[in-house]
Amino acid sequence: LLTEKPLQEGLTSYTGAELSFVGLSRPFMAADGDVEPHILTVLIPKSDYANLLLKSRLEIGGLLILLMFFGVVCCLFYTRRYFTPILEDIDHVTAAGGEAGNPFFEELLPLSDKLRVHERTITDLETERQDLRGQMEQAEADAKRLAQRRKSEIDPEEYQLFLSAYQKLGPEARTVIDAMVDGVSAQVLAEQLGKKMSTVYSYRRDIYGKVGIQGENKLQQLRICVALMRREQTEYGGSPAPSNGENAGQAVNR
Repeated sequence: LLTEKPLQEGLTSYTGAELSFVGLSRPFMAADGDVEPHILTVLIPKSDYANLLLKSRLEIGGLLILLMFFGVVCCLFYTRRYFTPILEDIDHVTAAGGEAGNPFFEELLPLSDKLRVHERTITDLETERQDLRGQMEQAEADAKRLAQRRKSEIDPEEYQLFLSAYQKLGPEARTVIDAMVDGVSAQVLAEQLGKKMSTVYSYRRDIYGKVGIQGENKLQQLRICVALMRREQTEYGGSPAPSNGENAGQAVNR
């Protein structure tokens, strides 16, 4: 008696007390008039089946190893033949601007030229940045010297009065003051504000009275006050000017 057990791919394992088999069963009709189909089963010893299965697996494993070996050989060949020279050429064109000579692959010549152009551009930008930094430092030093020289040209109390009056001015009046300090002509300012020139002249006269500037050289005094105010706002991060005379004097001395 054999005990049946299904296996893969339609095979069946038949296990007995002494012998075991692996078989394949198919129904068939032996002759016309058969009431039921017969079952034909082909059996081989289970040990033979195991040997055939082992042989098949060894053949597949050997084929995989052969494919891997072939792939490694191809990689080494193409690396030595193409990739290594390309990497050497890239190092060649990037080192010292490619001055040692032309690369082995002519296709890399455009890359070499682009690298040289980018290197020159970066060098020019770095030089320009250093020049701009030097100009900014020089301008800052000039502004400090100018403020130091002007601290003796204005009274702290007058400067405090100017700050208080300036805070009360409207946007249009402040625009006029900025234009006067920056040297904008009355005609240009009138075009910017959409006013008549006579109105701009009237604004100028009224501004001197509102900010408390008197004397002969009123424009120079106005420029000094505005320059000190701008410098103070820069130092305080745009905060309002000091509110008492002592702090204003300290701001002027700075």
